[in-house]
Amino acid sequence: MGQATTQQCLVAEDVVREAAGSAVNEQIEEVELTAMSGRGGFSLIEILVVITIIGLLIALSTGAYSTWIERGEVHKTENIINNLKVFAEEYCNLTGDFPPSTLDELGVISRGDAANEGVEAFVLALYKQGYTGPRPSSESELINSDEDSADRNISEFGNPVLLEFQDAWANPIVYINCRDYAKTYTYLIEDREMGQEFVEIRAFKNPVTGSYFNHDSYQIISAGPDGVIGDEDDVANFNMQQE
Repeated sequence: MGQATTQQCLVAEDVVREAAGSAVNEQIEEVELTAMSGRGGFSLIEILVVITIIGLLIALSTGAYSTWIERGEVHKTENIINNLKVFAEEYCNLTGDFPPSTLDELGVISRGDAANEGVEAFVLALYKQGYTGPRPSSESELINSDEDSADRNISEFGNPVLLEFQDAWANPIVYINCRDYAKTYTYLIEDREMGQEFVEIRAFKNPVTGSYFNHDSYQIISAGPDGVIGDEDDVANFNMQQE
């Protein structure tokens, strides 16, 4: 999916740039014809018009390309979340419960800042020694944004590192088991404007019913392109904008 989106971005960029080039060439030809009709050179106004058109077309092509890139990243994150849903459901089929979102349920404690606990517990549950269910085929999809570890190793990693699933913007994905919806979590998220900072997060409620989204299962949330949890560009396993 990621490769297809990238190819679409490149095709879109080529189309925009080709259109931009054609428009500029037409303007230049028009100016040249005017000059050949009896004037010895370009006027200042003609030169400024060409420069302005070139600048506008470059801005339009850059904006279109950025939009395609962002859409591709959103689709990639949606796919990541869909895969995590499969892992969570299969974990429940094998164990009778969804993956925990607290480390103490797995018998370990963090030796770091205690951030990103929900998703760290999710990862650790899937990679716990003896677990035979499905999980990501590559550990390259995991990060340790807060660089913490557990007090002991119970995973197949060979060390007690506490890792997180990441979205397309390299931020840890939020995971909360329904048992812990009332709990306040701290996540280390990189905001596009503010930079990396610790953010307090709780499970989200439906503004119409007042009940939690996915009240009997779990919530998976990405902060989206802007790195801000709780606004309109978040990506989740439920409709956050439901009203």
